[in-house]
Amino acid sequence: MRALLLFTLLSFLGLTTEAQVHEVKKFSFAPKQPTWTWSDLSGYFEQESLALTSAGDFLVFSTRHNGTWELYRVRGWNTEKPVTDHVEMTGYFSSHDQHDLENVNVKVYMAPNNAYAVCVGTAEWLKRVGGKAVGKARTTSIIKVIDLSTFKVVNSTQTSATEPYEFQSVEMDGEGRIMVISNAFGAKQHGEFIQLNVPSLSASPKCSYDFTDTQHMDHPVPDTVETCEQDLGPLTLEDYFKRASPNPPRSPGFTCKDATAEYCPEPESFTVDGLFGLGVRTEGHDNILGSWVQTRATAILFSKSSHAEIGELDLTHQQAQLKLATADGKDYLLSLLSGSELTVYELIDPAARKMP
Repeated sequence: MRALLLFTLLSFLGLTTEAQVHEVKKFSFAPKQPTWTWSDLSGYFEQESLALTSAGDFLVFSTRHNGTWELYRVRGWNTEKPVTDHVEMTGYFSSHDQHDLENVNVKVYMAPNNAYAVCVGTAEWLKRVGGKAVGKARTTSIIKVIDLSTFKVVNSTQTSATEPYEFQSVEMDGEGRIMVISNAFGAKQHGEFIQLNVPSLSASPKCSYDFTDTQHMDHPVPDTVETCEQDLGPLTLEDYFKRASPNPPRSPGFTCKDATAEYCPEPESFTVDGLFGLGVRTEGHDNILGSWVQTRATAILFSKSSHAEIGELDLTHQQAQLKLATADGKDYLLSLLSGSELTVYELIDPAARKMP
């Protein structure tokens, strides 16, 4: 029996007006990568981040133990002869950096003009004694820009959170610039950010800010007003952060196929045409220490026309990375296992296509 099971509400045989999920193909485009090793119990160096170009090309940015991280591009993944491009990028974090390593985050972004991909690796170190944090955290980000026409690295930079800041995050803002945010949390919260232009990675003036508590909500207020205005233009600092927020769109009102389910997950992402949504349902329980223990994770596919489940994918035993995609006028779910095996599912909903 296959480890991953995809169910549909109706039989695959015969014509139907109901939504369906149909496996189109499965293939490997790279060597299989380990999902767990003794030398990396936390899985920091077995991570992937996925992205799609406007043309539908599939990008996979992966961490590696040796510090040479990899970017794959798969073109024509819905055709008989997919084409794979590959570039290795040195200088990222490796297993040699694991002392006091607290977290590794990996992201790949597409520039709005689809000419460049931006690969970001962020590592955080924090000393612990007896499980308790000692001192401040230290955070570093490595950013590389890849020209998609040549599939080569054209620019790179390294940024670190500086005193008095401990934590750093890297996002892409609404204008396609890279936003490097450093924050400190304590009795008084404050932070700073710079913008990096793509592809040059040239930096804007630094914008520093504090937080004020208004009606029990924290609001960022510029400290370096002039330089912040140069970065923000007509936007307020709070509006700028909202526009750059990675939080997914919410779409309540979807119903569960299982009437006994405790809750229905909301779709966290949608296909470009908005006809299909993808969410995750988790199940678990509290252990004897009162901590939450997850026992099951299931990806749920939704139809926008019926606001109901049309299929599910088990993520408990094999943790696939999932991405909704659109190509040649059709909608798909892409499932990536071990950084190399890609399964393509077509999403079909005749009723949705008839919607005005």
